[in-house]
Amino acid sequence: MLQTISLEMPAPPAQIQMRPLPEDLLTWFGERTLVQLTLEAVSQVNLGSRTGVQGPDLLTLVCYCYARGVLGSRQIEWAARHDPNLRRLGGNVAPDWNTIRNFRRRNREAVLRTLRCLLASAHELRYGAAALEAALPAQGAAESGSLQAAWVLALQGATARIERAIHADSMALDE
Repeated sequence: MLQTISLEMPAPPAQIQMRPLPEDLLTWFGERTLVQLTLEAVSQVNLGSRTGVQGPDLLTLVCYCYARGVLGSRQIEWAARHDPNLRRLGGNVAPDWNTIRNFRRRNREAVLRTLRCLLASAHELRYGAAALEAALPAQGAAESGSLQAAWVLALQGATARIERAIHADSMALDE
């Protein structure tokens, strides 16, 4: 008697959950990959006219730092002054902390969209579309598909990082 072999992929286990994003994405990727993900995310966001001359460079610098877990404006200023690679990423400018803070405040939506795009791309690159599709129902999201799953997780991660950055700046101002 011949056995029938199914060529369909088995359903993923119900206990698969979205894997959390690390505080520093360099634990997942090399610096070159993270820079490329950041530049791609920045290129997909329309900044409008409110950002000033440094807009795209400052957005790149801020989002790269947020992806690395460097959240406070004073921390970003220090890192840009002491790391030539980071300074190059920001257009060879090391802005002061107040410029960074004001940029984030004036362009919060652009920073959120860019960071969300960066984090979604990072998660999909790390785990692939199949893991994201399998994890979405476990998270209770209404939409399916890898892109939507990545965006759900990335939105949560981006929002949390921006809130922590605002908190870090508030604490620094209270000193």
